Amino acid sequence: MIRTRALVAVAPLVLLPALGPVADAPEPVSISGTTWFDANFDGIRQDTEGELWKLPVRVERADSPDVVATGETGVGGRYEFTDLPPGRYKVIIRGASERGPTRQDVGDDRTDSDIDQLYGQSNALDCTGGPCTVVDGGFAESHLDVGIEVDPATVKLPPQGRASVKVTVTNTGTRPWWASVYLPPQGVAVENPGGEGWVCNTVDPRRPNCSRFGEFLMPDETRHLWFDVVTVGAPSGTVDVSVLPGNDDNPANNHGLVHVTAR
Repeated sequence: MIRTRALVAVAPLVLLPALGPVADAPEPVSISGTTWFDANFDGIRQDTEGELWKLPVRVERADSPDVVATGETGVGGRYEFTDLPPGRYKVIIRGASERGPTRQDVGDDRTDSDIDQLYGQSNALDCTGGPCTVVDGGFAESHLDVGIEVDPATVKLPPQGRASVKVTVTNTGTRPWWASVYLPPQGVAVENPGGEGWVCNTVDPRRPNCSRFGEFLMPDETRHLWFDVVTVGAPSGTVDVSVLPGNDDNPANNHGLVHVTAR
């Protein structure tokens, strides 16, 4: 009997070049902060101002609305997000309906508020190379108070006369205001309204109006506009300059009446 022997093919040995050490995975980062009630609306936390619990908090990518983490404030008004991948982020904190964010970045970062008054949102946080900045949020009682002043309040004109009137609009409340001013005339005409970013509409001469599209009037902010009052017949009439802020808490100062009389 003839015996056969099986042959086994052996792959040639290939030596690979030596590899360097494996790079460590990037360390995760954390974002934390505290929320409090700013009783005097100064943007600085005093020892007598208490913390706010159960406020919704979320972390988003700095350059997009992609949500990375969500939570809420707990004991002591604290929140903390851990094990986040390195990156650029922003923090958004929402207050209760009767409270809005206080002034942003007005003092020492250890005691001031780091979120804006419009959206409760922080500036972009660079968390690519180490610990992130702490993001604190102060909230104050939300009230709207927009006032109007006109100068002059009395205008003396001859027939077919013209005079310029200055309107000062000031937000003395704690809430940003989407500014709109109305200039309805009686017995006279309003022409050429505008100034300081106001966009005015005079298509309906009975109800000229001006707005600041895309811009809010922030607390403590003042803006001016001007218009011409023109007599169209006998020099007698009024212009009832008014703001329409909605639920203003002090409607008594929402109007400024311009009286036009004969010279």
